[in-house]
Amino acid sequence: MSRFTGYTVCGVLLGLSMVGAAGAAPLFEPVTVVSRAAAGSEPVLGALVAVPSSATVQEVRVDAAAVAQPRLEFELLGTPVQAVRTRSEALPDGGSIWYGQLRSSSPSARLDRVEQNDPGNSVILVRSGNTLTGSIRKDGTLYRLRPLSDGRHALVEVDESRMPADHPADYNQLPAIPMPANDRLGIAAASSGTPATIRVLVVATNGAVAAYSGNMQSLVQLAVAESNQGYINSNVGITLQLAGYETTSYTESSSFSTDLAR
Repeated sequence: MSRFTGYTVCGVLLGLSMVGAAGAAPLFEPVTVVSRAAAGSEPVLGALVAVPSSATVQEVRVDAAAVAQPRLEFELLGTPVQAVRTRSEALPDGGSIWYGQLRSSSPSARLDRVEQNDPGNSVILVRSGNTLTGSIRKDGTLYRLRPLSDGRHALVEVDESRMPADHPADYNQLPAIPMPANDRLGIAAASSGTPATIRVLVVATNGAVAAYSGNMQSLVQLAVAESNQGYINSNVGITLQLAGYETTSYTESSSFSTDLAR
């Protein structure tokens, strides 16, 4: 009798595992990893490979409609993962933003266990038509999902130690403004009450749009979504709202200070 009960329990656990896997929609599937040697024959992907912070670039085939589902599955350079939606947001242009968390990969964890606020294992995806622009973090490592100008998509593993500097070289020459300690609000005080809404207008130069060669407006939406999620994670009472996205024919000087002074 005890042996029968043991087999029954094993069968139930196996069944739950299969149900959990079956309930996840495939987000993308790998096509090929782009080597630096092969980048010359693939100009669009080659441009991504040439970026210093690109550790690995892989072409992937996406199913943008999958973000309508609450669970997603995909591979991060050979490692299968699943993500569970924590919330979603509809965009005025008909697109959407999918926010989620990666499921625990621990064999001893419950099948439905998801850390609700783990920035190091998170997913944010912006859908626009048949394209997806997103950021994925697994165990702290950043992966970027982005559409290409020729209709394909790429998954980029980012080496954040090789990212460009946050500020231009002359930033440290700017005058420092002292901030008295008693003027600094604690997180709890700053976050009490209704969150403040800050409307943001983003204007991109035609040169920046051409250099990106993807869906720039979705990239802007992703930046806003990442900022808002960061505020939530830090318990900061601020919500950014994209007021508009425009392009301009302004020619950049490649000098931050010069562009500000013009």
